[in-house]
Amino acid sequence: MSIEIFYILLVQQLGSYFVVLLGSGLFYFVAIRRLIWSALDPLAIFFFFAAFAAAIPVFLYVQGLIETRYFVGFALSELSLLAGIWIGSGRRTKQKALSVAEQRPVIDAMQIKVLLLATLLLLLFAQTYQLQVDGLAALKEHRLEAYFSDDPVSRAANKLINALRPIAFVVSLYALMVLRQIKWRLATICNIAVVLLSYMMTGAKSSLLAPILLGYLFVRFLRASLSDSLVRMARRVALISFCTAIGFSILVVSLKVDRGFGSALLFLGARLIQGGDAFISAYPNEIVDQVTPPSFIALLSSSLSSSIDGQPVLPIGQQIFYKANGFENLEAPNAWHSIVGYLMFDFPGQLVFSLIIGLVMGGIRQVFTNTHEKGVLTGVFMIPLVLSICSLPQDPQLIIGMLSGHIACWLMLAFLVYAIAKFAESTYELTRIVPSQ
Repeated sequence: MSIEIFYILLVQQLGSYFVVLLGSGLFYFVAIRRLIWSALDPLAIFFFFAAFAAAIPVFLYVQGLIETRYFVGFALSELSLLAGIWIGSGRRTKQKALSVAEQRPVIDAMQIKVLLLATLLLLLFAQTYQLQVDGLAALKEHRLEAYFSDDPVSRAANKLINALRPIAFVVSLYALMVLRQIKWRLATICNIAVVLLSYMMTGAKSSLLAPILLGYLFVRFLRASLSDSLVRMARRVALISFCTAIGFSILVVSLKVDRGFGSALLFLGARLIQGGDAFISAYPNEIVDQVTPPSFIALLSSSLSSSIDGQPVLPIGQQIFYKANGFENLEAPNAWHSIVGYLMFDFPGQLVFSLIIGLVMGGIRQVFTNTHEKGVLTGVFMIPLVLSICSLPQDPQLIIGMLSGHIACWLMLAFLVYAIAKFAESTYELTRIVPSQ
């Protein structure tokens, strides 16, 4: 089914759709309300969009447009995902009270300085090269064209940028907390400016949401060592930033559709409804069974496409869109975990696949919550991981491929930073800071 046909059906059955959407929202609210930390929790934001996505297959099933086996597989996959998150998160137990000294992290200022300079220089060089070769992604008809650049160095630079941006932002927050010298303050401000500009230049409507969520996770990670007034101030800043991000999204859409504020709001509303556009294309007419499933190597690949017997294989979302519409689109739908699991393992293997994804998500969030070692390298790499992992069910093929490249980059960077910081500490006076209340 094409998107156009779906919208014709939606207009004709608008009341039925809103009943299904309301039920989907209430289901997820009840299912996750004890798991989320606040409204800015990345998991809460993911399930907000998931409620819109899940309403699509339910609505299509009610209309008699998809087979029961697809609907049952989808529904049980969602339950398996939620069960995995609950099991991985473990029971909420009262943690042992820590003394003030134990609550305060011992932060290695030398590691912060090395990371700050490294991320700033690497981001500047990579972003400059990518702009010179491929231009500004925000101005392109399809912003994802940078991933398919003819220049392999530009493609590598783009992947490096994506891996470094969250690291650079988090280390800048550490630097603001402990580095007082003017020169380091200036370096921190420059790093934040480069990161924010880099996010905006992607052209993504939610580009400014990532630094806001990173900031929220940073405050939560170090909450025990921050004063109550600082936590309250951070919440106010996060709220203002969140509203600014929404305004920026509307502005970006307004410029693209070139039809004013009202059209931009309608477009964003349509994008919310289309959160499950993969289901629109995949389930009607059994399109999903015509798609080439990814291999394990394809899942671990950091590229956006793989190959079988030397022939290129498009990502699942692009294959589904092509089969349903007859033409390719770079901004094709995300293939949700239930679709990827069905293609790779069929039923009931897809349920195990969704359960494992949930266990990974819940387990990483549990480790994040219970980590008492709040050092620089722990926070700098744990915070972006928690943010990224919350998007895993939306497109496992894309997120696993992306994270495999990111984690490799992060590990190499962590090793180099640790080695350089140790060398510098052995040469100069040891500089370790415990932030004051």
